Amino acid sequence: MPFARMQRWPVRLFLLGFCLTGRPLFGQTPTPGGTWKGTWDSPNGSVYTAIVQLTVASDNSIDGSISWTLKDTRRADLQPKLGLSGIEYVHGTYDARCRVLTFAGYKLDDPNSILGMDHYELILARNGDGLGGLTGNDLGKGDTWTGMLSLRR
Repeated sequence: MPFARMQRWPVRLFLLGFCLTGRPLFGQTPTPGGTWKGTWDSPNGSVYTAIVQLTVASDNSIDGSISWTLKDTRRADLQPKLGLSGIEYVHGTYDARCRVLTFAGYKLDDPNSILGMDHYELILARNGDGLGGLTGNDLGKGDTWTGMLSLRR
């Protein structure tokens, strides 16, 4: 009997470690689901802060929203709108093998006309704590992939 009790200790220590860290200890793949915060910028001088909410379904489809706030711009038409916010709704897919998210905006809640809908190609960091990459928009000339989005949990 004492030997059987001793065999349970490694399992108990593993479970205790998992509970204390709040993260898997071995080999689980991180997920992009959840809340992210960060910034987006473009070569034209526009800077937005972002709060991103993503949900990943069992088929690896992604649905979510991005709450944008305009922080800086060189565009004269947007200067009076600094500090204003809007929401972009997104849908796409997540490839867990290479940790790549591909999604696009499909609807805006933008009463102040500060947003456009982009396409996103982002990479999830190996540890699951960072998400970033390029964004593109179609300005009548095909996608221009010049925006950079950088997010952290």
